[in-house]
Amino acid sequence: MGELSSCLEEKEYMDTCVLDPLAEAMLAKDPALKAEWEEKLRDPKFADDPRARHRFFYRKTPYFDETVGLVPVFRLDPPLSVSAPPSGTPASGAGRE
Repeated sequence: MGELSSCLEEKEYMDTCVLDPLAEAMLAKDPALKAEWEEKLRDPKFADDPRARHRFFYRKTPYFDETVGLVPVFRLDPPLSVSAPPSGTPASGAGRE
């Protein structure tokens, strides 16, 4: 239990004293972002949630970890064939140094 929980947890964050000036610069530089921000602020739930407002900008920085929640699961199309190890080779890792 709990083997995958660490890949689902966000470890990084950006403090508001760092993000606030960056967000102001982002808004000044990008009119599309400013329009999106103003549209989001029309939602009272978003406007009243400091954490949501912080995450809005943090997700748009290059510092946001896009691999959060990405679980390394894959499928092999053909089944693996299991064969005996070559003669003289131990079946397990025993005997290796």
